[in-house]
Amino acid sequence: MSIWMSLILKLFASDVIFANHNMEVRTYIPEKKLTLQRDWDGQKNQTKARAQKEASYANRRRVGGAYGKSLLRKRGELVERSFAHCYETGGMRRTHLRGQKNILKRLLIHVGAFNLSLIFRSMLGAGSHGS
Repeated sequence: MSIWMSLILKLFASDVIFANHNMEVRTYIPEKKLTLQRDWDGQKNQTKARAQKEASYANRRRVGGAYGKSLLRKRGELVERSFAHCYETGGMRRTHLRGQKNILKRLLIHVGAFNLSLIFRSMLGAGSHGS
């Protein structure tokens, strides 16, 4: 995970969890372990802070449960492995382009082609290891 993405997750995870909690959606959002304890009492709006705390702790409890762990394993199997394949085998780690915009364009094309290959492989049955 990039540094930018982990920073966003740290800053806005409780807000996202709270918003989903208000919509009655059960979240399974894994959070990084923080070195410092969160200061729930120091916030201005105490009712919102209590609701965020309740939603955040409920999310942590669900992630730590058996179903949450199975979801994390499934994410690792389906999502993380595909990106690892694109970066290592596909050569995305060695992309030399100027500008983040150009790198993101290249990444979008590369991952899109990878996803198309999965779709064609499942439809046609060709191109797999067994063929």
